[in-house]
Amino acid sequence: VNVKQANSDETKFNLVIEIAKYIKTMSRNLLKSNYKINRLAIYDGEIKYNDYSLGEKFTIDLKSFNFIADSVDKTLKRVAFKVNSDIQPFGNMAIGISMNPKDSSDFDLNFHIQNVPVSMFNPYFIKFTSFPLDRGTLEIKGAWHVRNGQISSTNHVMVIDPRIGEKSNNNNANWLPLRFAMFFVRERSNVIDYEVPIVGNLKNPKFKLKDVILDAVENIFVKPATTAYRVTVKNAETEVEKSLSLKWEMKNSSLTSSQQKFLKRLANFLHENPETTIIISPQQYEIKEKEFIVLYEAKKKYFESLKSSTTKSYDKDDSLQVEQMSIKDSSFINYLNKMVPNSMLFTVQDKCLQLIGNAKVISGFNVLRKTRRKVFIDYFKENATADRVKILKEETTVPYNGYSFYKISYKGDFPNYLIKAYNKMNELNNEAPRNKFKRTRKSLGA
Repeated sequence: VNVKQANSDETKFNLVIEIAKYIKTMSRNLLKSNYKINRLAIYDGEIKYNDYSLGEKFTIDLKSFNFIADSVDKTLKRVAFKVNSDIQPFGNMAIGISMNPKDSSDFDLNFHIQNVPVSMFNPYFIKFTSFPLDRGTLEIKGAWHVRNGQISSTNHVMVIDPRIGEKSNNNNANWLPLRFAMFFVRERSNVIDYEVPIVGNLKNPKFKLKDVILDAVENIFVKPATTAYRVTVKNAETEVEKSLSLKWEMKNSSLTSSQQKFLKRLANFLHENPETTIIISPQQYEIKEKEFIVLYEAKKKYFESLKSSTTKSYDKDDSLQVEQMSIKDSSFINYLNKMVPNSMLFTVQDKCLQLIGNAKVISGFNVLRKTRRKVFIDYFKENATADRVKILKEETTVPYNGYSFYKISYKGDFPNYLIKAYNKMNELNNEAPRNKFKRTRKSLGA
């Protein structure tokens, strides 16, 4: 729709659209003509993609992008193209194409995308299901054989150890029973593993979902018999995970009841073992935390503009309303456009930052960091063990699970409960049905 509107206005010039038209025309003419390219290459390129249409910004970056084509000659039977790239913040991809230079509907395609955290796609998961994923690693492999536009392909999709986070209360999000759906799509080994062939032609491809349907039916009857096993696996993994790290919800410094119990347990361990110290490495997802802060503060300012001076002061109920407010709310958008009349700002995030000011965002982030530190250390002050908790300088990073966290390591002996939990997880990794994916987990460091 946007492109159609831009093309209909002859008084305006859009460089991106004009370049796209030129490339389209050039590629069509190239396939019709006799051509020869000895070598075409892109080395160490970078391709960025940002999507601002969701409740939060989604970004992905192909870095160290390499594209190589040798002997692209219409007189040859086949020409080859190779693409490989790192995926930022995590993952990598490799693509190989063998193509008939006289016919673009005649090609072979092989691709492999791996080590991609599913939490990276949380803006989409939250938008369409209301649930984020705070664990899981994606791998996709495919082999396509296309002749005269007819597709014969195999596509393998696997997600190792997916785990659903807490439901988002954002009004901008749709709701789907994702936990219930996981019962059908996730196998006993806590893996989503499907073969999805694609057939038909390039203009009308068809997905063959036989494997997906059969696996879902199998899960209905097989999973209940292994529920106790899966719960044991989950409990063992969770015990180890929370002993090695403490996750912070976005823009939040409060702890869940299970996190509180863990910190009390950890503080008691230090009290009982005077020779032991722990080292905390704060890992801050700064760019995402600041985005949440700026959106919240802008919505809060809009919310307060609607209240009369006689109403009560801003309280927890008001804060909850602001949290749940969609950044796509039409009244909020109208307020932003009125307060920030800058036609060169195109995203809600940019307009909110202009409204709030960068200084307030930095101040809010610093307060959040200090509050988290205080909340954490207070558990050790209660039993006079805080002097054996060393908190290192904070690191700014993009965490694999999509959340800021405190990494916890020990000086001295590890607590017995941690060793037992870790050993228990390793034992479960060697048992059926989990051993099926043991090698894949090991390669992922999972």
